[in-house]
Amino acid sequence: HIAFCPHGPDDGCDCRKPLPGLIHQIEDALKVSAEGAWIVGDSIRDLEAGAAAGCKTALVRTGKGEKSEYKLTSHPTLADAPVFEDLATFVDWLIAQQP
Repeated sequence: HIAFCPHGPDDGCDCRKPLPGLIHQIEDALKVSAEGAWIVGDSIRDLEAGAAAGCKTALVRTGKGEKSEYKLTSHPTLADAPVFEDLATFVDWLIAQQP
């Protein structure tokens, strides 16, 4: 499923990050819950949207990630989010966590 927010910052929608509306759209379309699923992003807004939907969060340093990383330690709900060099590194780590 592909979901996107076509709105601007002043449109007042619930699908613009950091609100979790896009994640809820995906849940509705796929008939699944995102609670406990991983959301991996390169910005604090990505992780805030995931956290608001009950997801586990991880930051990647690619894209805007290096600039976002320093903000994690001061963020009350995201300070413990793991940080990875890129998506492939996250996937390797996630696979290694499986019993």
